[in-house]
Amino acid sequence: MERFKNNTASQELSTLDFVGSIPEIYESVLGDFIFEPFARNIVTRITHTENGKVLELAAGTGRVTQYLSELFSDTTNIIATDISVDMLEVAQKKVKAANLVWQQVDIADIPYTDNSFDLIVCQF
Repeated sequence: MERFKNNTASQELSTLDFVGSIPEIYESVLGDFIFEPFARNIVTRITHTENGKVLELAAGTGRVTQYLSELFSDTTNIIATDISVDMLEVAQKKVKAANLVWQQVDIADIPYTDNSFDLIVCQF
């Protein structure tokens, strides 16, 4: 998939994968009810909003990502990651920002070097 950089060497599908219609259902059923209050809350805790580089781990359907893109200026680079390409596709439909890059990343095997980011965010 050209929109996402896959940083996972190999990944087998399991019953825990969020694929197919699951991400859309996840977003439409659980999004407002469970994840939205936490997304709003987490961004209120961010005090550093100047230029820099932000990493969001486990971005899912982009609830926090939306607020990050509104909070930071275009001079701040945001990388939003999730292990599920399907979840990222749902997020990408909702969140549009020139300074935002989507990447498929396994949180258990983060491919970035130490001290690469000014802020790292993970909702859950």
